[in-house]
Amino acid sequence: MESLKVVIIEDEEAHFSLMKRAITREFTSASVVHFLEAATCLERLNQINPTVIITDYLMPGMNGVEFLEVLNQQNIDTPVIMITGQGDENIAVQAIKSGAKDYLVKTGDFFTLLPSVIDNVVRNQRLKQSLRESESQKQAILDVSLDQIRYVDADLKIIWANKTVVSDLNVSLEDVIGQFCYKILRGRQTPCVGCPCLKARETGHMEKHTMYYPELGGKYFDSYSVPIISEKEKIKGFIQSSRDITEQKKTEKALKQSEKRFRDIVDNAPFGYYRIGKDGLFEYVNHEWERMYGYSGREIIGKNFELIQAEENREQSRENFRRALSGETFEGELRRYLKNGSCGYHEYNIQPVYQSGEIVAVEGFINDTTERKQAEDLVRNLSQMLIQAQEHERKKLSYELHDSIAQNLSSLKIGCDMLLKDQSTISPELKEKAAKLSKLSEKINISVRNLAYDLQPPGLEELGLVRALEMYCEDFSENRGMKIDFHSAGIHMLTLDFHTSIHLYRLVQEGLNNISKHAAADRGKITLLGASPNIILRIEDDGKGFDITAQELSSGYKKGIGLQSMKERVNLLGGQITIKSGHMQGTKILIIIPIKRQKSEQETAYSNH
Repeated sequence: MESLKVVIIEDEEAHFSLMKRAITREFTSASVVHFLEAATCLERLNQINPTVIITDYLMPGMNGVEFLEVLNQQNIDTPVIMITGQGDENIAVQAIKSGAKDYLVKTGDFFTLLPSVIDNVVRNQRLKQSLRESESQKQAILDVSLDQIRYVDADLKIIWANKTVVSDLNVSLEDVIGQFCYKILRGRQTPCVGCPCLKARETGHMEKHTMYYPELGGKYFDSYSVPIISEKEKIKGFIQSSRDITEQKKTEKALKQSEKRFRDIVDNAPFGYYRIGKDGLFEYVNHEWERMYGYSGREIIGKNFELIQAEENREQSRENFRRALSGETFEGELRRYLKNGSCGYHEYNIQPVYQSGEIVAVEGFINDTTERKQAEDLVRNLSQMLIQAQEHERKKLSYELHDSIAQNLSSLKIGCDMLLKDQSTISPELKEKAAKLSKLSEKINISVRNLAYDLQPPGLEELGLVRALEMYCEDFSENRGMKIDFHSAGIHMLTLDFHTSIHLYRLVQEGLNNISKHAAADRGKITLLGASPNIILRIEDDGKGFDITAQELSSGYKKGIGLQSMKERVNLLGGQITIKSGHMQGTKILIIIPIKRQKSEQETAYSNH
């Protein structure tokens, strides 16, 4: 036990000494303060703050019962033990009624009993204090709650209620205690419909119900009821908890209306809309999405988004999904599979969906670009056919120039050389003129042959693209007086059709012609790489360069026809072209072309659609 501070009010010194000896023998650390009369004790009681008070009944000035009454008036809760030399039951009853915690008669075993009585009284007092503090803490916790919390008996009469109940009703706690909960809280004469207490009475377990009260202005409450079971296993009451959720219900209603308006707008939108959960499963698609893909919402909801992705796009689609879940928003274009087995194309955007600050899903819009792709493919096919026809005509013209005109020019030169041979009577002036005509015919023949070679690259079909370009770069360097470095890697491992080869050849040809005509360069560089899944072509020079933006804005058709022709060829191959240049910084052209693969059955069906 903690150290004691004992106050003894006793007018007999000898009796006090004996009591002190008995106390300190049992409680060695106890301190004992002695007063001869009660009045003096009352004056110093707040300073001493004793653990327990022992007072005699008969004392000068004020007896023990009167002393107890003064303590009660001053709300002093220190436990008091009454002692007396008279064994009067009336005094004992009066003392206990006045607040004494125990009563002892000065008999032979008084000093033996006193320590145990003190111990019992102090323990009970400390237990009472602990319970009081626990009750105070419970009261404080429950009073802090914004919920209405009540303790009702088995008949639903309120035994206790927290401050929220009192403040919500704007009444005192006394006005609430003893009232039927349904009457004081809801203004009803009978228990509320759906009352969880009635259900808990049947089940013996906690019950919950959302209550609606039109009589309270249309308020909603989430109500809980926990049954209190007695030792005889009978329900003796309930702990009730009610939370006003009217504003929450209004918000939910407004949100549902907003969601309905959103669904109405999205369902009738001319573009597809989708929403995918964090697990990768479809949560919602609109009518246009259903039309575009051929799946109904019932068929696709709950299915993985990869179901509609083309095999070659699935990894990219997974990456797009991961990026959106990390908070990115972006757009792009992909090929998709339709329910009927065919394929189409769409532009898409994808973005995260936030809820309470956290990403819970991804959503986006899609626009069907299949018809546009078909039109672009048609234009591309027509352009390709035009290019093929052009190459065919170039080939015919090249053969005509090489096999006919060039041969005739060669014969003409030989004829000029032989015409005046061994003619001694011809003047020197006439011989000189004949020699000039021979040289002119030779120059024309060379030009015709070069033109024939430009029209139809020699060796492209027989020797392959790399060797044909090597020969062209060598001839270009020799004829134009400009050093051209040609490097190639990986191309020999690819099987290129003539269509791709001739376009790559023409791109190099056009690039070098542009350098020769406009760059004033000393050196050019051609790099051709086969790096799956692309073919990479770089055309570079160390010339004077140009302002790309100004050139695009100011150049006429003829001045920009070289670059435009290159862009058209790259587009026909489904590639990308990037041009970098600046004043006196040279020009760098980067062309990336996807390596053609064999079309799938779906793509073939789409192309023939």
